[in-house]
Amino acid sequence: MDRRELSATSIQELGEVFMAALQQAGPELLSTDLAGHPGGTRHHLQRLMRPLMGRVVERVIATIAATQATLQPACPSCGDQVRLVDLKRERQLQGLVGEYTLHRPYFVCDACHHGMAPSMSALGLAAAPSRRV
Repeated sequence: MDRRELSATSIQELGEVFMAALQQAGPELLSTDLAGHPGGTRHHLQRLMRPLMGRVVERVIATIAATQATLQPACPSCGDQVRLVDLKRERQLQGLVGEYTLHRPYFVCDACHHGMAPSMSALGLAAAPSRRV
């Protein structure tokens, strides 16, 4: 993934995952009502969509992160050049659309030991607790 767009393959794979989940849940969805109680259709739809949407977020972030792996950002603390220490550092998040694991480039500054994942800042996500490398 070296472009800043989702590939046709990624979109097709996500579509297939959605179709399989919907086919599996279909009979149960058709036999419940739309009430907000735990057994209602709305609850089943939320349960169905959370894992799928988590995968969508993972793919979007992976596409963004792939474009940033080639950048050499400056350290926000001291301004020195940072070096790439992990191309796919893992971070787990939980959001409104589900739980997901992100893999993004992680850089560290040798001068001040500040670590950073620019893709998280670009997405408006707070930095994870800092670790010294």
